Amino acid sequence: METIFYQRITLRQAINILLLAFSLTSCKSTFVTKAPPPAYKDPVDKIREISTLSVPVEMPISELENQLNQKIGKLIYEDNDLNNNGGDNLTLLVTKRLPIKLNMTGQVIGIKVPVNIKSKFGYKVEKFGIKLEKFEDTEFDIDVNFATRISINPDWSLSTKTSANGFDWVKKPILKLAGFEIPITPIVESIVDEQLPEIAKTIDKELKANMKVKEEVTTAWNLVQEPVLINEEFETWIRIVPSEIEVTQPTAKGGMATIGVSVKGYTESTLGAQPVVSQKMSLPPLRIGTLSNDEFQIALNAEVTFKKARDLALKQMKGQVYEFNNGKQKVAVEDLDVYGQNEFVVIGATLSGSLKGKVFFKGIPWYDAASKKVKVRSLDYDLETRNKLVKTADWLAHGKFLKMMEPYFEYAVAEQLDQAKALIKDNLAGNKVNQFISLKGQLDQLEPDQMQVTTEGIRSIIKASGKMAIRVGQ
Repeated sequence: METIFYQRITLRQAINILLLAFSLTSCKSTFVTKAPPPAYKDPVDKIREISTLSVPVEMPISELENQLNQKIGKLIYEDNDLNNNGGDNLTLLVTKRLPIKLNMTGQVIGIKVPVNIKSKFGYKVEKFGIKLEKFEDTEFDIDVNFATRISINPDWSLSTKTSANGFDWVKKPILKLAGFEIPITPIVESIVDEQLPEIAKTIDKELKANMKVKEEVTTAWNLVQEPVLINEEFETWIRIVPSEIEVTQPTAKGGMATIGVSVKGYTESTLGAQPVVSQKMSLPPLRIGTLSNDEFQIALNAEVTFKKARDLALKQMKGQVYEFNNGKQKVAVEDLDVYGQNEFVVIGATLSGSLKGKVFFKGIPWYDAASKKVKVRSLDYDLETRNKLVKTADWLAHGKFLKMMEPYFEYAVAEQLDQAKALIKDNLAGNKVNQFISLKGQLDQLEPDQMQVTTEGIRSIIKASGKMAIRVGQ
């Protein structure tokens, strides 16, 4: 009996020793987190950086000449009634002899209209019941001068005020009646002076009828609100939501007529299918201002979705084994969850190996200008995760594992920024938008600025600044 008892004790001890040895050699523990850190489910107000575009819109004076000559036809003025104007016994046919010439100083356009005037001039005499009349045709050339002041009204209508500025003789009239040459130059000068205001009205009428500022600005205002595809591969769309517009009164410098345009608003970028614009901002009332420069500063939104961040990180770390305490403990990352919580990015790592379960850690995204990378810094365990690790796997509770994880949550943007810079520079280097409009300018800076965590991903505000001008004309 004693022998049997001794043998039973030895067997139990052996079993206990084997179980203890097995547990010590495997060093595996199961890690269970009761509740992961909550995701940030509330709608996130997007950072809306104001964008400002101050652009001088330039048009060569020669282009204004071309347009005015196209709009004002050959016939300028006609008076076929001999009895009007108090019975002046005069008819006038005023036609454009040569193309109209313009010059502009400040807001005043100097207009020279070379005209040919055909006139019927004569007299009527009735005495003793006898009616005598004699008419002769004459023709002469003059250059008529006008000064037109142009301005834009708060309702976007064009205001023009054309005044006569005298005329110069090119070919003086000669009239012969009954074999005698009659000097009618003073008479014609008086009559032409009287008709100049009528011609000025014609110029004003044509300018207002053909320079429809509001229609042109409304078209451009609506056009900038349409989404534009800027990256086909990632289906990235950008849209401008303008809020106000300010222009300067027309002026001239160096042979160019210039109107300064300053637009303020917000830029929105989206991924995927072309966004539908349900409602566009209507053109606000005009604000007249002064354009001090030709600079633009635009804030663009670029976003890395949590799914994209998760896929990129898991692709790099899948299959890798991480060792601790000189290889005594080993873990591998089998899966990842990535989501947002206020200003933090939360990462849930499903581990296998010496620790089986899911650990949660979080950090704050930032842009490292030196390396041109978007990074997640200050990685630290969630409080519940840290407390459990201290009790069950203290070897993982320290910062080594977190340091190992940081490089997997870095996103290089240098190449994308360089490509964007090259694209913008090409478009600003004398790019012709269409037959009549071209852009010129330079890009000074394109850098990420603020970072923001949303319910969908990590958003970066990219600021582009430089100079730009628009030129109208062939």
